[in-house]
Amino acid sequence: MSSALNSTEPLNEYRSVIYYHEDKPRWQETFKAAIPIEEFKGSHLKFTFKHRSSNEVKDRSERPFAISYVNLMQANGTTLFDIPHELLVYKVDSKKYDESEIGYLSLPSLRSELPEGQKPQCNGLSLSTKDNFIIGTNICSTKLTQNAIDNFHQDARYRIKLHVGETVHILEENGEWFFGFSTKNRAVRGIFPKSYIHVKESIIDRSGPTEVICPKQSHIVQEITSVVREWGQIWKLLYVKHNKSFENIQYMIYELVRYRSEILSGTLPVDEMKEIKQLVTSKIDTGNKMLDLDMVVRDEQGNILNPESTSAIQLYWQHEKATERIKRVTSGLTKKAPKSLTHYSHIFFVSVRNFVCKMGEDSELLMALYDAKEGRAITESYVVCWSKEGLARDIDQLHNLRVLFTDLGSGDLNRDRVYLVCYVIRVGAMEQKDPESKRVSQAHIHSSSRKPCGVEGMRRPFGVAAMDVTMYISGKIESDEDKQHFIPFLQCCDRDNLDSTLKKIIAIKEVTQKEHKGQGLWISLKLLHGDIKQVREENPHLVLGNVAIARKMGFPEVILPGDVRNDLYLTLISGEFSKGTKSSERNVEVTVKVCNEKGQTIPSYYFGVIILVDLLGLLNWSSNPDGLEDSLQRLMKVDGEEVVKFLQDVLDALFNILMQNSDCDLYDNKVFECLLFIIGLVSDRKYQHFQPILDLYIQESFSATLAYQKLIVVLKYHIDNANSVGGQEILLKTMKSLQYCMKFIVRSRLLFSELYEGKHQEEFESSLKSLLQSITGMMCYNTDFTLLVQGACLKYLPFTIPDILMVFDSKELSLILTDLINKLSPNRLTKQKMMTVNDIVHSQLFLSSECRGILIPVIVGKVKELLESRDEGRSGVELRKSKSVAKVAKVLGTCKQRLHSHRGYSEEVELCVKILSDIMELLFRSDIGSTFNDISEIMLIVLRTVIQTTIAMDREAPLVGNLVAVMIAIFRQMNALHFQVYINHFVTNTDLLDFLMEILLVFKDLVIRPVYPKDWCEMIMLQNSVILKSLRYFSHTIRDHFSQPFEHQAWNNFFHCAISFLTQPALQLDNFSQNKRSRIIIRYKDMRRETGFEIRSMWFNLGQYKIHFVPSLVGPFLEMTLIPETELRKATIPIFFDMMQCEFYSPRNAGESYLDTKRDSSNIKANFSEFENEMIAKLDVLVEGGRGDEHYKDLFYKIMYSLCESHSTMKDQGVKFVKTVTRLMERLLEYRFIINDENKENRMSCTVNLLDFYSEINRKEMYIRYVNKLCDLHIECDNYTEAAFTLRLHSKLLNWTDTPLPPLLKSHRYPNCQTHRELKESLYYDIIDYFDKGKMWECALDVCKELVKQYEIETYDYNQLSVLLQKMSQFYDKIMKHIRPEPEYFRVAYYGRGFPAFLQNKVFVYRGKAYERLSDFCARTLNNLPNAEQMNKLTPPGEDIMESPHQYVQINKVDPVMDERKRFSGKPVSEQILKYHRVNDVQKFRYSRPFRRKDPNKGRRSNAGLGDGSATASSEENEFASLWLARTVLVTSYPLPGILRWFPVTSADTFEISPLQNAIETMETTAKELRDMITSLRNDPSLPLNHLSMKLNGIVDPAVMGGVANYEKAFFTSEYAAEHPDDVPAIEKLKNLIAEQIPLLELGIQLHGQRASPAMQPLQQRLEECFNERRASIELKYGKKTCDLKFDTPTSVTMRKQFSRGNSSNTETSRLSESSIISNDGSRSRVSSLTRSQVANLKNLANFTFSQSFSNLNSNNVALNNNNSAVSGVRNTICQKSSSTRSNIFIRHGVGGGSGPGNSNTLTPSKGSSKREKHKGGSMRSSSRKAMSAQLSSSGALSPGASNSQWYTTATSPVTSPMTTPVVPNFNASWAGIESLADGSPPTIFELRQELTPKRPLRSEVERERRLSRPSSGQFQASKINLSFNNEDASPILGTTSPIRYNGNSSNRDSIATTDSTASEEDGGIPPPLPVKTREADYCNLPDDPTPQIPRAMGVPASLRVRNKPPPPEPVDEDGPPPTPPPKRPPLRPPTERFD
Repeated sequence: MSSALNSTEPLNEYRSVIYYHEDKPRWQETFKAAIPIEEFKGSHLKFTFKHRSSNEVKDRSERPFAISYVNLMQANGTTLFDIPHELLVYKVDSKKYDESEIGYLSLPSLRSELPEGQKPQCNGLSLSTKDNFIIGTNICSTKLTQNAIDNFHQDARYRIKLHVGETVHILEENGEWFFGFSTKNRAVRGIFPKSYIHVKESIIDRSGPTEVICPKQSHIVQEITSVVREWGQIWKLLYVKHNKSFENIQYMIYELVRYRSEILSGTLPVDEMKEIKQLVTSKIDTGNKMLDLDMVVRDEQGNILNPESTSAIQLYWQHEKATERIKRVTSGLTKKAPKSLTHYSHIFFVSVRNFVCKMGEDSELLMALYDAKEGRAITESYVVCWSKEGLARDIDQLHNLRVLFTDLGSGDLNRDRVYLVCYVIRVGAMEQKDPESKRVSQAHIHSSSRKPCGVEGMRRPFGVAAMDVTMYISGKIESDEDKQHFIPFLQCCDRDNLDSTLKKIIAIKEVTQKEHKGQGLWISLKLLHGDIKQVREENPHLVLGNVAIARKMGFPEVILPGDVRNDLYLTLISGEFSKGTKSSERNVEVTVKVCNEKGQTIPSYYFGVIILVDLLGLLNWSSNPDGLEDSLQRLMKVDGEEVVKFLQDVLDALFNILMQNSDCDLYDNKVFECLLFIIGLVSDRKYQHFQPILDLYIQESFSATLAYQKLIVVLKYHIDNANSVGGQEILLKTMKSLQYCMKFIVRSRLLFSELYEGKHQEEFESSLKSLLQSITGMMCYNTDFTLLVQGACLKYLPFTIPDILMVFDSKELSLILTDLINKLSPNRLTKQKMMTVNDIVHSQLFLSSECRGILIPVIVGKVKELLESRDEGRSGVELRKSKSVAKVAKVLGTCKQRLHSHRGYSEEVELCVKILSDIMELLFRSDIGSTFNDISEIMLIVLRTVIQTTIAMDREAPLVGNLVAVMIAIFRQMNALHFQVYINHFVTNTDLLDFLMEILLVFKDLVIRPVYPKDWCEMIMLQNSVILKSLRYFSHTIRDHFSQPFEHQAWNNFFHCAISFLTQPALQLDNFSQNKRSRIIIRYKDMRRETGFEIRSMWFNLGQYKIHFVPSLVGPFLEMTLIPETELRKATIPIFFDMMQCEFYSPRNAGESYLDTKRDSSNIKANFSEFENEMIAKLDVLVEGGRGDEHYKDLFYKIMYSLCESHSTMKDQGVKFVKTVTRLMERLLEYRFIINDENKENRMSCTVNLLDFYSEINRKEMYIRYVNKLCDLHIECDNYTEAAFTLRLHSKLLNWTDTPLPPLLKSHRYPNCQTHRELKESLYYDIIDYFDKGKMWECALDVCKELVKQYEIETYDYNQLSVLLQKMSQFYDKIMKHIRPEPEYFRVAYYGRGFPAFLQNKVFVYRGKAYERLSDFCARTLNNLPNAEQMNKLTPPGEDIMESPHQYVQINKVDPVMDERKRFSGKPVSEQILKYHRVNDVQKFRYSRPFRRKDPNKGRRSNAGLGDGSATASSEENEFASLWLARTVLVTSYPLPGILRWFPVTSADTFEISPLQNAIETMETTAKELRDMITSLRNDPSLPLNHLSMKLNGIVDPAVMGGVANYEKAFFTSEYAAEHPDDVPAIEKLKNLIAEQIPLLELGIQLHGQRASPAMQPLQQRLEECFNERRASIELKYGKKTCDLKFDTPTSVTMRKQFSRGNSSNTETSRLSESSIISNDGSRSRVSSLTRSQVANLKNLANFTFSQSFSNLNSNNVALNNNNSAVSGVRNTICQKSSSTRSNIFIRHGVGGGSGPGNSNTLTPSKGSSKREKHKGGSMRSSSRKAMSAQLSSSGALSPGASNSQWYTTATSPVTSPMTTPVVPNFNASWAGIESLADGSPPTIFELRQELTPKRPLRSEVERERRLSRPSSGQFQASKINLSFNNEDASPILGTTSPIRYNGNSSNRDSIATTDSTASEEDGGIPPPLPVKTREADYCNLPDDPTPQIPRAMGVPASLRVRNKPPPPEPVDEDGPPPTPPPKRPPLRPPTERFD
């Protein structure tokens, strides 16, 4: 609750104010209670009443003395109504009442609920009959309503669902249930509970085709209800879309609801009700415009028009008015124009509120408007008698002291200074008495006697109050009757009078507080416009009742009829009087009385009016007949104001003269001229309000019965002499006064007929006819000086028709008028002639069917002529002369410029359209008799012209809408007989065909390019109903007249017109709101269905001519059938089967006819390919455009399949076609569903689906269409690689020929390409550009090579060839020098039915974007799937997940598996090249999933008591023994990259990796990671050390995981070996890996010690201690191993020049660009060149310190002895500083491969090696080779100084080497000598196949050159290698078993591959791992046989990204020389000297 309306502080309870000793308090307090909607239904209000004592002690002990309560929801489910509620009050028995009990809820709460005579009570509560408590509620809720109850949603049988506010129609009632239906869906009927329904009285409207039930409420309330419901739905959408109109619509909805409540209250007065209705309609119209809803058309009273009872013309006009009205409102032009510009009279309203003055006597207040400039009052004074008690003397006028200052004109409003002056006159004694008290305001009403004002006492001047009201009078300040103004009062001085005091006030301009002392007058004022009658109508609340009138002193600007005044304004200006006998000056009082001739005072005396002498002579003409002519002449010179005062007397005198004077020739014309003068005077604007007086005179006072005779004679005389010189002026006046002249003639004849009973009627009719014929004859003149007369006659003659019809035959008059129209020259006064015609149409003649029969042919004929030659109306000779134009303009009441201005169309055409509109509007009336003949005449004469004018008129022309409305009105009012008559009136079929073509064209154009705005719903629907009606008649006409002979164009136009009509947006009811849809169906039904049935009927009436429309009508018919209307679809889909039959049985040859095929079936076409092609093409366009749905697909399949299945001949082809179309619709619907999705990947998938489909059915044009769409999508997403692959699909359809392109292969992208070659070349250049942008230069080169071939061989275009070769050079350069990010691949599985069909339960492999990791990819994917849930595990989902309606996503990273590259076999391939092929053009991927499985042998072994029990227990507890890997290999449908960034997985094979294999992979991975870390830290000292610290600590001190000890417990037991005999080689390999880890750890700890800070020394010591313990243990168990990873000197590399065995003496100049290794069989292995950075890395290897001294070896041509003699030193060569140098590392099999310390320096073959000897042909088993390969890799195969080349040769036999130049490194640890094998054979050489440099960008070439150009440090000499320490503090390692101590850090100058740190945080600050290649294909890790002993994947590290399958082994030459044995290990000794 809130404590006050504006408070926001929540309270638990609200306490009212307390009134002291008041037992009837009136609080009138309002507060708010905010109740949650879910708790509202069960809530009630409880009221507790307590007595609060002023004594605090007593107050604390007070208990409630009474309570009340009320439920917020009533028993019927409605809320409390917004009315006062009287609550029952229950007294409280404090001894029995418990406040916590709720028993009171069983008691009635409202007085209305209390049964009569009962006094309910319970639990200490009893009803109090004397007390009462009243509250008022006002519930404002958007969720609850007082009319509807609640939503009713029950899924039980027979129940219908209802929503709040929904209207239901109750059919039956049974107990607590109703049976009926909702008005939203009348087809569904069911039951619903009574408690959910609020019954209202309703009205059943059966005027339309279906009955309408609406509540019994006013129309405006029903409209508000409907509008608020419709707006409410849209308002919610505006909120969701954050539309800026949301708040405006919300405000308008609240306003409408408020207005609705006020209207329903029934308390509004008539004027306020009218105003609110206007406001409501204005807001509804404005809101509909803002929401783009339909316009509501209303009549003048604001009621909604019913189109069925409204003519088409009226409906159009109302639409235009509504448009203008809404435009004014929405543009802010809501203020009305100032009325002062249109009103002739104004009124100033003043209301006296109070008069405050210190005065002890009665007084009079005289108020008037005062002109300060003229110094006089301009209005009468308004007198108020004020009593001394401070009140008005007349109590009845209390609060009603109001006055209207009337007759103010525009001149008065523009006066300079106008004051409202109040003179205060004291009425009492001469001397003022002291007041007893100050009387102010209207405090109390005393019962003083009511005395008339001025009865007693003397009137003494007391003071003046004045206020400047100029700004209010002029209208510059808006006045308000509710605002009060204070006018200060200034008291007169002793000698001052009122006038002087007023002038003093005007002079000082402002009276100060000191001067007026708070005394003054309080008033309200307002300026009103119009006369007193208008003001009373427009402002009844101001002027109702007894309101005083103070008129202006003088006549107003316009004298109103009946305004009789006889006022005398007497001004006493001044006087001077002598003292007489008085000793002092006199007190003069002037008394004025009006007395009669006897001296008696006259209460009301009227002064007589002075009559002018000129008028007096005329009025007394009989007394002076000789001066009659002069009197008549002077009359026309008298001021008009005087004439109108005596209008009746003057007219009587004139007609007396006319009738009584015998000299007709002299006086008749004079009298007629005077009569014309008076008529012209009354017609003047100033005296136009005297026209009713003149009309009244003619009707009641005129008595000249024979005047008509003379008037006719005089009129005819002037008209007959119209062409004479000098008579034009009087004739022009005559024509202008023709209306009143005719009134006098007619009235005179009627009086005569009444008096003489119709005597001389024929004579009168003859004379009148003669007069009218004279007027008609006057129209034949073509002179300039008769032009004005003719124009005036045309203008004023129609106004005489009502009077002439009183005495003349209507048909005769009609004939005369038609004759008048026809006689006027065609090019003369065309506009005025048409205006006359329009006036005739509006006359009474058109109400007679006989007169219409005469007039309409002529009028419509003139309209037709003018429309067909619309320029003739402004091409006349008269209009070419400026003088004549000016005269015509003056006559016609327009300006000269207007006659010459044309707005793109002539004004005559506008008049023609208006005439036709008025005629059709009148003919729609039901009270004018039969209109059949009239419609027939209009139809036959002008319908064709209207149609043609509509076709020719521009759609933007302002008249086109009205003209179309005329055409609609004509067709609407035509019945079947009219259509038959019109069709039959065409003489030939050609004419009929022309008409049909025109009207069908117009109808089609009207629905395709609507004339009316889309919000003119009523007008558009009326137009559609008329078009449908007409199409029905025209369809019969086409069938009857154009079937034999067959007219193709007529039928074709009908089909296209009807289908355009059917598919227009205005008829698509499914797109409309429920209200609009129901309204249209109720009034017009579903016109689509009726049109569809008409089209179906026309099709099946075609007969043998159907083939003429196949396939041209397939598209239109398909568009028709796609309309979502079930019955329409069922009726029209079979047309397709009929089309298929037509083409199937059509003749094969063009010359044959349909009848020929019936006679000979062998000549039939026997297919429907054209139909099929057109169907597929149109279906694609239409479905993509939004047509069609699943229902249509199913219905099409059902109907067409059934028809095809039952057809014997077309069954196979038909069924295939139906299935094809159904499949196409499925894909198109998917595509349309996704096309507007923000997820462009889904759009691409659907596009590819369609591509595949069109490729399958060989639809090239559709295929190319979607290729371009897919390419555009890729370019939007910057997927340039995929865009290039997409365009290649198009290029594959083209040939390298100059053949012209067929239309199917053309592309809108290249409109200028006309041949295959041109288009393919353009496509290739775009493809190359896209590949370049996507950094796929290898693919671009492939395309370039194809173009090169064309330019070089075919077209010889060497210019283009030159450009292209340069581009190819750039591509090659980019391949070798540019760094390209390697994309990662991800597996995405979509589970659940919540996804689109093409994603449901499918798995895809995605190609990630550049530098996109798994976390980024997951975030991006899930952002596109907001409803999806990511699965945390890789386990396959169950059925519950896959069939769930939800969305589940499974995402994980996969590694690409590179396919075998045969072209790389035996070739040295650069790593830069291989990096591309590892991650591109791949179709296989793999990933692993760990899981645990217990060994079943353990349980059996334990039960049998075999083995060591403790060991077994330990093994069971070891988790490594049960950790298996499930490895899955995925194959996609297409290689990646491709036309998509993802492809579906077509196959997935999963196999398992044992724990032992997993352990081997783990060890290999750990060794590789550690090796990479060491290399990275040596290359870049700036890298952080923490990653190495953590890695070393985790290995040497495995506190948590246990380290290798777990492997020992799990696998190195005799029990395991006995149970797994096949794993023995793998166990040995694992032992070797554990042993080989020791030297690597030693090197890492040494590096860590060099780099560790003082703070990390404790960690370093801990690492050394743990390492020493670990080394001692490992070496004791598994022997001592060595590490090939050494620093400071280059590694021993065997190098030679290309194909040369000679020695190199000049290493600086020699190019080791292509060295090779010669195997023992003489074969050569190619080695790739070293890059400059790689040579620098080799050079910088010499920067490390060493622990042993070595003998210097000659670097020139050192040969290895073939007898394996020992070498005392290490041979070394100079590493050449060349970017093309290539190197290779020789590694002997089994280096340091002993199993124990005793044989650590001997080379003993392993068990796997011995087994290999037994293999056939001397080759190793794959498992042994793999084990050996992995062992070599971990024991030194990957040296940092190794080549970055990958070799694809396979050494299957010992390899011999000729004399080469080895490079021997100097190591920092003990050197394990390289010796020959035990049998004396040289070691086998294995080439590297993986890049050995870190995968991180190197420094710039400039930085590398700078480092390489440093001065030599002496480490590299031509003759020897200087072995020295770079750091004097560095100490060597003295022994292999001694503890490692580091006294300093070695220099990192020129260290290996020093690069900038570019590793990401995700990489842990280290370079990516160096991949290790295996000897066998391992991309899928599948065994060769079903049950292998050692799986092939055992030796592959788990962290490898790429697994490549190497080519088969090269053939071995058995006769080749043996390989050169490696040098023996030199003796180890510490260095004793420093080398220079």
